[in-house]
Parts: sequence; C-alpha cells; structure tokens
Amino acid sequence: MKTVLFDLDGTLIDHFTTIHRCVVFVQQQLKLPESDYATVRATVGGSVPITLGKLLGKEYVEAALPMFKNHFEQIICDADLDYLGRNDFEDISSNLLKELEINQKITNFNWLQIQEKFLKSHSYFTLTSLKSREKNKQKRLTNIQDLLKTYEATRTSRK
Repeated sequence: MKTVLFDLDGTLIDHFTTIHRCVVFVQQQLKLPESDYATVRATVGGSVPITLGKLLGKEYVEAALPMFKNHFEQIICDADLDYLGRNDFEDISSNLLKELEINQKITNFNWLQIQEKFLKSHSYFTLTSLKSREKNKQKRLTNIQDLLKTYEATRTSRK
C-alpha cells in the first residue's frame, strides 16, 4: 500500500512560522511595517504572490518575491542541516556512512576527510542557526581534524 499525504492547511506541520519569518524579513528589507503572526496566518492562501500582495501591497510583490523565496530556502537549508550542531550528530553521521557503504567501500579515514571538507565549507544562513548550532558544529570539525591528525601520525609511524 502506498500513501500520499498533503498537509495544505498546516494541520500536521506548522508552515506558518516559517512563512511569517519570511514575510517579516521582506518587510524589514523593504522598510515596511511588520505583520504579526496572526495576520500572516489569516492572510496566507492562493499563492505566495497573492499573500505578499495582501500583506505588503501589490506594488511591492515583484521586489519582495525573490527576497521571500531566498530567505525561505535559507531557513529550509538550515533546518535540513541542523544536525551538524546537535548532540545527535554522531548517530546521524553513522547512519549516513552506512548508506554510503551500500554502494561503495569507504574507510574511516576517507569518511573523516569527507566530513572535514563538508564542515569547513558549510555555512548556516539564519541567525537562529548561527547562534544555536555553529559553536557545536565547529567543535565537531575540530574533533574530526584531531582524529585525522591521529590517523596521519599512525600512518607515518608505521612507515
């Protein structure tokens, strides 16, 4: 049995908080008065351009739409990679390694190199993620770099 579930009204997941954050971001950028959560929630419907038109005024929609979309994507990206700064990083990382090993053989050293490269290049977008996750993410990077140094020292001493 296959099931497809659509949550168009926010019954299962609160989409309105993210939408509200994006609307307020756009309003701040355009130096417009900020809408409260209840107003945004009551206004959402039809499409993003329609909602922005109601909240900002139709004359701002063209300028607001790319800002809204970009900020929304940043929030989603940060949510997707939130685990990088959480306490369950090791568990999630281990599960990802198991998935990768299904298709290819990866040594622990190679896996640490992959993680180091990714963590060095990753940047959080939102202030919330920067404040709540960046410090732990940097600790993870330091731990991985220390492990890589240990692997390198062990390899060198065996030669």
